[in-house]
Formats: sequence, C-alpha cells, structure tokens
Amino acid sequence: MPPAESPFQEHLHTNYVPTDAEIDELRADLQQHEAELVRLDALICDLTARRDRIQAHVDPHRALISYPRRLPPDIIGEIFLACLPAEGYPKLNSREAPLLLGQICGLWRSIALGTPIGLGTVTVPYGIRLRNTETVPCRGSW
Repeated sequence: MPPAESPFQEHLHTNYVPTDAEIDELRADLQQHEAELVRLDALICDLTARRDRIQAHVDPHRALISYPRRLPPDIIGEIFLACLPAEGYPKLNSREAPLLLGQICGLWRSIALGTPIGLGTVTVPYGIRLRNTETVPCRGSW
C-alpha cells in the first residue's frame, strides 16, 4: 500500500524551510513511515529465510527428476564424443572435454573414462614451462 500523499508534496525538492510546527508534523510522519520500513525489512528477512529453506528442499528433489539423470549411458557417451575436438586429440585439461565432463559425477566419470577416444587418446604436453621461457623435457621421466 503506497503511503498517503504528503501534505508537504508541493515543498519537496525545493528550498522551502518548514516552520517548527511543520517540523514536528514531519517528524511524526517520518517516525510512522520509518517504523513501517523496519517492519517490512523484518518481514522480508523472514520471507527470504523461508524461501531459502524451501529452495534448499526443491533443488535436490528437482535434480532427481532431471532429464540428464535419466539418459542411458550410451547416449551420454555419444554426447561426450560430440564434445571432443573435431581435429586432433583432446587436451589433458580439466577445463575441457573429456576431463571436464568426468568432474560432474561418478557416473559421468566412468562413462568418460570408458568411452572410446575418451581418455584413451589425449594430447599430453611434453615439456614444462618455467618462467615463460625455459622448457624442461618430460619424456625421460615417462
């Protein structure tokens, strides 16, 4: 419910100086509206906490009925294959397929590891860069 129109509406955003009696009237009006703001803030806080509790219940339950959860492993494997680079081999990088996909859950990890060309063939860097200029070969340690 919007507040009633102020009797001082015509003086707002001007250089008007209220009288002492008007100041008392303004203070009483402000006190009433500020009390309502405090009440509304408390209500918002309570409603937000209630919403968070309900959301914490809904999210995991919604995940149980998600479509990806119900996909057969062979379809997930095909999706994983489609995520691989079109040319060359996948990189050994946790931010790219197939390693990224294997971080989702245990089932996806086993699918990623068991999918042909998943982790069977990856590009492994053969040197380690130190200070952006020096390269140390790693082949000997393999």
